[in-house]
Amino acid sequence: MATLVRTMLPTLWSDPFASDWTRSLVRDVDRAFQEMDALMERFFDWARPAWMPSVEVFDTDTEYIIRAELPGFRKEDVRVTLVGDQLTLEGERKPDSRFEQARVHRAERWYGTFRRTFVLPFTPGDSPVEARFKNGVLTISIAKPEAQKPRHIAIK
Repeated sequence: MATLVRTMLPTLWSDPFASDWTRSLVRDVDRAFQEMDALMERFFDWARPAWMPSVEVFDTDTEYIIRAELPGFRKEDVRVTLVGDQLTLEGERKPDSRFEQARVHRAERWYGTFRRTFVLPFTPGDSPVEARFKNGVLTISIAKPEAQKPRHIAIK
């Protein structure tokens, strides 16, 4: 974005007849854009989570299903919470303690916590909810309340 000022005002940037005041103004605006870019980059790098699990969400006649890929996680590292119509997945992947003192040649795996909340299209109430964890995939099945299940009406 900092070069945007140069793109928008090319004549002021390189015009030999522009006044010192104009060149100074363009430099100041350019510097302000550079500082704003750096500030926004730091903010969004901080605010953006390092990793979020990939999910699939399915809706059938009888249930709502959420599947999350959690490779390298154990079921003890994941927590599922349901409050009203909000389902939250939380977890933490910790680094392997065997390698704490080792020299790292390449590190591409992600470690840390994540939190992901889904707003369901209904409030489950007392409907059965089941969570299964197998081969790094968490599957959550939420039965729909009777009022949410489609009724088939016979046509006369």
